Amino acid sequence: MSSIAATRTNSFYSAYAASKAAIVSFTESLALEYGPKGVRAFALLPGMIQTDMLDYEAKATAGVLNFTVDEVKQKYREATPLGCLGKPIDVANLVAFLCSDQASFLTGLAISVSGGLNIAHPISEIKI
Repeated sequence: MSSIAATRTNSFYSAYAASKAAIVSFTESLALEYGPKGVRAFALLPGMIQTDMLDYEAKATAGVLNFTVDEVKQKYREATPLGCLGKPIDVANLVAFLCSDQASFLTGLAISVSGGLNIAHPISEIKI
């Protein structure tokens, strides 16, 4: 499990973003090393998913910027092309697909599950 931060980072995310980018590289290496044995490897890059981690981040951001948590989450929604926050089931559905025979010829991919945040303006440009 990586993060959209592997490719779309922000100020003060250097260590987190670097660790998530390393997962992408690790995934590609695993695909090369173990593909001949039938093992497939993927890195998932979730965006703004409704989890405890997002709640924590929104609360911290709200405190720093003197906004409510709901206002911060609304800004996150606005920054995402689909206009909403993801749900854990959105990530789980991708995992189920990748584990299925329908994905049998896929490996070594870093797949964004971010509502389009991966193609939106950089996170640092979100106007809060």
